[in-house]
Amino acid sequence: MKIKHLFVIFFFLMGPILAYDIDAGRRIGMGGTVILSSPMGDLTAEMGFERRFDLSELDRYYAIIGYRYKNVTGAIGFSQFGESNYYTEKLLKATAAIRLRMFTGGLLVGCKMIDIGNGYGSFRAGSVGLMGGMDCRKLHLGFVADNINQPKLADNAEPDKAVFSLYGEIEGPSIYSITCRAEFREFEKPAMSIGQYIRLIGKNAIFWGITGNPMTYGGGIEMCKSGLIINYAVSYHPVLGLRHNISLGFGRPN
Repeated sequence: MKIKHLFVIFFFLMGPILAYDIDAGRRIGMGGTVILSSPMGDLTAEMGFERRFDLSELDRYYAIIGYRYKNVTGAIGFSQFGESNYYTEKLLKATAAIRLRMFTGGLLVGCKMIDIGNGYGSFRAGSVGLMGGMDCRKLHLGFVADNINQPKLADNAEPDKAVFSLYGEIEGPSIYSITCRAEFREFEKPAMSIGQYIRLIGKNAIFWGITGNPMTYGGGIEMCKSGLIINYAVSYHPVLGLRHNISLGFGRPN
């Protein structure tokens, strides 16, 4: 099985703004793009479940918790998919970021753990990455450089290639934001995405997104009440089919 970059957490701390991205939840429905401008409290947590292409063997669970103190942010997240009798992949990521004026910089560290059933063995690899962002009124930019140390699960294994991602958001004149993403990997065509986040009454929202290479279409809905956030997202691949994700989150005000 070719190992994909399945779980990325990064934090952009821009003034009172904290945004995180994992390869699940809202991001599935927004074509891999993210919202960089939404304010939140000092404590955030989210847990979710994803069903891929109607295959229970690919079910994935994840959880993340983040905390902000003034201009410093930290977070830790965990993701797992697969069945223990055959193959499981676990990913643990932690981040720390700091804001200086309109700029943000931070460090991303992780550990990938693969277990193959029937006594075939277990493998571990650690990764290091960098992140940054900039906030300029209605324009928000961010980048992530992950796996820059090109970790290897075994001495004779191919290293995980570095992944470079650029993110952007333009806040519209009223209730919506336009988002975009460009992802670059060695020996692969760049993946480009565009999405839109439309705010409804209260803090509820709907969203959509389109991704190229491979071409996928997504959308979803987000419902918020008293600090609780319920998110449902879906994406469609013309060949493989549907991905569904549902998550429950919590955000504590400052």
